[in-house]
Amino acid sequence: AKIIDKKFMFNKSTIETAGEIVKLVKQYGANLVTIDVIGIGAGVYDNTVALLKGNTDIKIIATNSATKPETEDHAKKYYNLRAAMWWEAGLKFANNEIILDDEPELERELKAVKYEIRNGKILIEDKAEVKKRINRSPVHVNFPGAVRKHHQWMFWICYTTYTRTVE
Repeated sequence: AKIIDKKFMFNKSTIETAGEIVKLVKQYGANLVTIDVIGIGAGVYDNTVALLKGNTDIKIIATNSATKPETEDHAKKYYNLRAAMWWEAGLKFANNEIILDDEPELERELKAVKYEIRNGKILIEDKAEVKKRINRSPVHVNFPGAVRKHHQWMFWICYTTYTRTVE
């Protein structure tokens, strides 16, 4: 997998972000979209659903990264869904399943995120902690979100500031 599309979106509304998601879905023929609905993501989700209303070929899933992981195996290993998504994506980077072609800022921000073991499970630190350490809000990583075309996932790191698609 490699990054196939990237788009910076600073200070955009939830409807503008949803519009960009819809463009990506249509451009790449995706049939599944997941959006983290914590905080501003709730508005992005609502607007994406509204924009894709009536399109039965595309499934849109509201994801709450603070909830328990979805599988029993992941529930034993990860503290919450956020940890599972970050860790599993990290494994894809580590195994060269996702290739970073000259993406130094993305790589720097991905490496800045730390984890701990809490109650025997992997927990990814809060974004606020990353912000403190790198002295700014991470622009390139605001995980998670994903779209899937058939059986291939395209992950995007997305909220109102940035959208990046990986196939």
